[in-house]
Amino acid sequence: LPDDPDDPDDPDDPDDPDDPDDPDALRDLVRALMAERALQAAHIAQQEQALRLRDDTIARLEMTLAKLQRWRFGRRSEQLPSPQMTL
Repeated sequence: LPDDPDDPDDPDDPDDPDDPDDPDALRDLVRALMAERALQAAHIAQQEQALRLRDDTIARLEMTLAKLQRWRFGRRSEQLPSPQMTL
């Protein structure tokens, strides 16, 4: 079959924007991939920051809970009845 100049799947088409040998197309592809990577890196950094904030909040709440438990239960459980104090 002769080459059809309008065939979109023709690998030798010089006007094919997806031609892997076209320097301009390769540059555009690299730029697009770099932009996508930058967006992903920003998203990852945002997620890491959210995780740090969550972990800090959990740690702070655990400390508050431990403090409240000591305040609420510590004295009562640590106090001995007076007959035991004499032993």
